[in-house]
Amino acid sequence: MKNKNADSGPGNLRRKAESLLTPDSRKQGTPQFSEADALKLIHELQVHQVELELQKEELLQAKEMADIVANEFADLYDFAPSGYFTLNSESKIAQLNLSGSQLLGKERSLIINSYFSFYVSLESRSDFNLFLKRVFNSMKKEKCDVVLITKNKEPVYVHLTGIVFGNKDECLINGTDVTTLRQAEQKLMVANKELAFENLEKAKRAAELVIANKELAFENEEKANRAAELVIANQELAFENEEKANRAAELVVANQELVVQNEMEAKLVADLALSNAEKDKFFSVIAHDLRGPFSSFLGLTTLMNENLTGMTLDEIQVMVELMKKSATNLNNLLANMLEWSRMQRGLTPFSPATIMLGTEIAEIIEQVQETAHKKNITISIDIPADLMVFADLNMFMSTVRNLYGNAVKFTPGGGRVMVTAKAVSGDWVEISIKDNGIGMSKTLLEDLFRFDGNSSRKGTDDEPSTGLGLIICKDFIEKHGGILSVESQEGQGSIFRFTLPASVEMNEKTINPVEQPPKKNRKLKILIAEDDETSEMLMTIALKPYSREILKAPNGAEAVEICRNNPDIDLVLMDIKMPGLNGYEATREIRRFNADVVIIGQSAYGDIVDQEVAMELGWNDYLPKPFDPVMLRELVQKYF
Repeated sequence: MKNKNADSGPGNLRRKAESLLTPDSRKQGTPQFSEADALKLIHELQVHQVELELQKEELLQAKEMADIVANEFADLYDFAPSGYFTLNSESKIAQLNLSGSQLLGKERSLIINSYFSFYVSLESRSDFNLFLKRVFNSMKKEKCDVVLITKNKEPVYVHLTGIVFGNKDECLINGTDVTTLRQAEQKLMVANKELAFENLEKAKRAAELVIANKELAFENEEKANRAAELVIANQELAFENEEKANRAAELVVANQELVVQNEMEAKLVADLALSNAEKDKFFSVIAHDLRGPFSSFLGLTTLMNENLTGMTLDEIQVMVELMKKSATNLNNLLANMLEWSRMQRGLTPFSPATIMLGTEIAEIIEQVQETAHKKNITISIDIPADLMVFADLNMFMSTVRNLYGNAVKFTPGGGRVMVTAKAVSGDWVEISIKDNGIGMSKTLLEDLFRFDGNSSRKGTDDEPSTGLGLIICKDFIEKHGGILSVESQEGQGSIFRFTLPASVEMNEKTINPVEQPPKKNRKLKILIAEDDETSEMLMTIALKPYSREILKAPNGAEAVEICRNNPDIDLVLMDIKMPGLNGYEATREIRRFNADVVIIGQSAYGDIVDQEVAMELGWNDYLPKPFDPVMLRELVQKYF
């Protein structure tokens, strides 16, 4: 308590008293002041005495209050529900309350100066050490959950909160027993699992109940059905006698049907015999027609082999022309035979699409113009520019080639062939191929589309013919729902007409094609992958005008290696059937490192399946064998 009058303190009063003394009296010790001054001084001393007594009394009261508060704090500290600990950085316990000693399960006197970590389970001791380290390092409140091991060996789950106050060498730890809470949580987890299991079991039982109800419903339905069946059975039983009476009549009818069936089987046998006869006729015609070209080809090659050194260049030229003619006839015959065989086996694909009639026919005729040019036959085409059909392109091209080829074949030199087309009623288009050739007799017309007839004859330049191509054309046209017909008189030419479905789709790019810049005639670097020496030699000769360098590989592995070492190769001619790595596998390997080189596959198998697979493997185009130099040159000009 501060004094209200600072001048009334003992020191000040003494100084005042000394100030009343005279210098002489100070020396002699005799006071020199008035009575009033003395009275005033005594009064101040009395007041100060009173104030000192009051201050003493206030201090005593404050001490009593402090003792009371200290006792209350000690009670609160000792009997707090949480355990309080004072630890150093090594977890040594400097102080703890009663709850803390109960938490550790020992008397307080036995715990002080022991280490708190000794009471922590091994599983959570590392967490506690890290927690204590964080408390002293962060100087902030930190939290941790540990498990204590007490003398009764039962684990006690404790939530610790720690912080450093004042003395930085010690920290205060508050420990709350959460064992009951943890046990409740564990029980709750177990209860939840049990509840989930019970719910699953209930769901299973519910599903089983649904199935049982369905089965019960099904059983009831079956019972109802059986009851209905019994009713029907009774009705059927009632009608059995009537049915028995009818069976006799049915047996009579069955006997009549059996007679008819026997007649049908006899007809079927006859048809089968006719079919076999047609096939026999077909193979007989093929064998007969194959023998001619083969005999000519073998005779010419034998003659050249024996007399080549003594023959003149003109004689060799004539022999080569005759050999080419025989090989061409043989190739055409084999192509028709293969096409007919595929058609009979149902292997000819049918994929109709919109076709620009004039464009396609002009291209087909351009590809087979050589014979017409040699015979000086005039060709005219009269087809509207926007006329289109909906047809399979391969079948369409085969039909036009066969009919046009026949027109040229049976027209003498200087003759004329006209190709026309027009729209007719019923959304159909009629295509006509007319010639002023030798025509056909009535008997020949009747046998024209039959195997068992004789429709084969030679052309005006002794070109061979089997009539097989017309049969294929008829099947192709009828596949589209169209009709193939012919008008002819002997010595006055023939007109072949066939109809195809019209297409109303307009393709402006086809009707008005964009002019493409002419391709540059550059010399190519070419690889021929071929194991047949004759084919390789023929291709080398045919490609010589287009090449600056020709590389050769007798198998697929060498073809891949040459392409890898020569990335500037422009064109690869890839045979399918080669030793080791075949053409398919070699193409796949080349496409892995060169996607730009043009690869043209070629094989003698001539199967469209091979061609489709080859295109998927990365071929740009396909060249069938026997080798055709004209077709090869057209493919080269197509891509270069």
